[in-house]
Amino acid sequence: MSSSSRKCKSSNAPDNAGKATSTSSNRAPVVLDQQTIEAKALAYLDKFDASAARLQRILTDFVSKRSRELGVDATPHLETVAATLQRYQQTGLVDDRRYSRTMAQSLITRGSSRQAIRAKLYARGIAKEVIDEVLQNLGAQQGSELDAARALVRKRRLGHYRGAAEQRDNYRRDLGILARAGFDFDTARRALSSEGTDAEETF
Repeated sequence: MSSSSRKCKSSNAPDNAGKATSTSSNRAPVVLDQQTIEAKALAYLDKFDASAARLQRILTDFVSKRSRELGVDATPHLETVAATLQRYQQTGLVDDRRYSRTMAQSLITRGSSRQAIRAKLYARGIAKEVIDEVLQNLGAQQGSELDAARALVRKRRLGHYRGAAEQRDNYRRDLGILARAGFDFDTARRALSSEGTDAEETF
């Protein structure tokens, strides 16, 4: 190959290094300050409601990762996270009672037992006294534990939603499904029956 051909090919080759430099120069600088922490928090809350504990985990993970990238001490930024959460709680932007009520109401209409709701709220960092209050109020507003069990029976097509023969064959299995969902035996038995009829009396 002639030197002129090599020069021609070289001159026509894409300038990858230039593009990479250009792309890098267009990126926003990586920073960590109160503004970036607040932007992260508000972006999350714009999509999801969150408990204080959940938002704290999101922001703590963000600060820890960004601190490692920048090679800086995370401690003062974690203090900013704590101050931001406290301010959000004071203004009502983050409210564990509201979050818990919303989640509990959604879960009970989908057939969750009080026990299951309690466990899910606890796993999200909700204080025991808040859970107790929410479940107590929920009982008055959303119907009985039996209503929730029947909602699960409808959703899963258990009990009297099966044909008669299939209902008999699957009775113990259906009881197990309701028990694992957190319902006691009597509630599960009544939920599997047709309205006003004991399921065991039909067999």
